Amino acid sequence: NYGDESTENLNRVSYYTPRFSGFQAGISYAVDNQSRGQTVNRFDDGAAHGGVTTSAENIWSGAVNWEGKFDQVGINLGATGEWGNATLATNEDLRTWQAGAKFTYMGFALAGSYGSWGDSLNATSAANDDDSNFWTVGASYETGPFGASVTYLDSRYDLGATHNDFSNISVGVDYKLAAGFTPYAEVSFIEVDSAATAATNDNDATVFIAGTQLSF
Repeated sequence: NYGDESTENLNRVSYYTPRFSGFQAGISYAVDNQSRGQTVNRFDDGAAHGGVTTSAENIWSGAVNWEGKFDQVGINLGATGEWGNATLATNEDLRTWQAGAKFTYMGFALAGSYGSWGDSLNATSAANDDDSNFWTVGASYETGPFGASVTYLDSRYDLGATHNDFSNISVGVDYKLAAGFTPYAEVSFIEVDSAATAATNDNDATVFIAGTQLSF
């Protein structure tokens, strides 16, 4: 889904097929991707009134997935796409897709994905050859009450002659002390590189998280 948390409350009409022979598909429609409640603005005509200039309308989303098992190996495959019309004639239309896979075996899991935004909703220009994309890979292991995982995300957002690179590697562990009581800890190493103003916008960070999950 193209966008950020400000578009999570979109009004959608969705349909999911029953799962048959491991396959399931879904399709949804949204009138536009304007924010719902997070951003207040009386206008929707773009920069002329300080509005959102990277919005789309008549948005269709489609997805298909398959899950199966061969002996002790579990397999999950999936792909999604999203298409819409840019609200500004000077922007490219919305065209995005992603695909991923997950394999499991005796407590081990390995997963990865790749997605592309292309030049979706960027300004139309012959000089722009944008190719915004991301990819992820992760692995985990569970044995008894103990679990551990490591994941990596790498993304590149192109905007004309400039681009922003983001990467994040996270390592986490958890331990089920009792039913519904699972303490956990995680450390993430983040790197942000901005080609536009590298001297001021580059950033590195290390984030530690510790907590407890309770369920009833």
